[in-house]
Amino acid sequence: MVRRAAAFLLLKDSQSSWAIESETAPRDRLERWGRAMVAACHKPISLDVMVRLQEEVLADARFVRQGLRDDGVFVGGRGKNGEPIPDHIGAKAADVSALMTDIVAASEVMLKNGVPPAAVASAIAFGMVYVHPFQDGNGRVHRALIHQALAHSQAVPLDMPVPITSRILANLDRYRQVLECHSSVILPHISWRPTIDGNVDVLNDTADLYRYFDATPHASFLDDCLKEAIECDLPNEIDWLTRYDAAAKRIAAGIDGIPSRLIDTLIGVILNNEGALGRGKRKKLVPEMTDEEVTFLEEVVAEEFDISPREEHPEEDTENMLTSAP
Repeated sequence: MVRRAAAFLLLKDSQSSWAIESETAPRDRLERWGRAMVAACHKPISLDVMVRLQEEVLADARFVRQGLRDDGVFVGGRGKNGEPIPDHIGAKAADVSALMTDIVAASEVMLKNGVPPAAVASAIAFGMVYVHPFQDGNGRVHRALIHQALAHSQAVPLDMPVPITSRILANLDRYRQVLECHSSVILPHISWRPTIDGNVDVLNDTADLYRYFDATPHASFLDDCLKEAIECDLPNEIDWLTRYDAAAKRIAAGIDGIPSRLIDTLIGVILNNEGALGRGKRKKLVPEMTDEEVTFLEEVVAEEFDISPREEHPEEDTENMLTSAP
């Protein structure tokens, strides 16, 4: 049951990583990303793994360079004439390879010496995102690197990552504050000029600005997220699945011949429609079902999920299905 819950939460975690970037992705792409994160957890932290993760992020690489970038990069907005207004500027392209090599070497030393998991994940993953080694995909690779570092620190099992990204999304304002606590410090020390293509060209030596940073607030944030994921999200998902299984078993026993796939759909519809199947959905999904069977369905879901069934069955129901499904 724990592994089953973790599998559902992994999909939600993948969805959260896209949501943090204000993007969406189809389910099959999210599932591939989840599998890629788990696969990365079984491999040593390395630049090659990060590059493969970035390749997984980029569905279409025709317009974005894969691998380490060879130009400048910034995070922020643009003025009315398209000029950069940076909140963060990544390391100079000439420094990226050496800085990423140092990050990987630092991870090996920290893991070998038993540095606490949140500290390892913070130094490695936030160190990486400050360098911003790729043209695109840095944020999602950074959050996958959190998973990888936690797994190698033995904070979580290698093949059962906890929904740390979902917790980050739930605490998005604090996450952004943590990111900015170093970016805002180094930005005044970076001399740059805009390029003709709307990028930034760094003019001074900045490598040490990325090599050394105080990761205390980052570690504190990740430690809180990890605790919430383990103590809240995983138990809540297990509880939901336990209730679901009990409801599905009762429905299968009480309505002869009903297929399990239809049970899945009906439970989701009833939960999303405040305990009622609704006339519209009933007509569309189970027009042959009797009134007694519909009442039975609603009562079972209400009892197992501790909700009060609605008395009226409206014509229109919500079209949204549960994100959790067995």
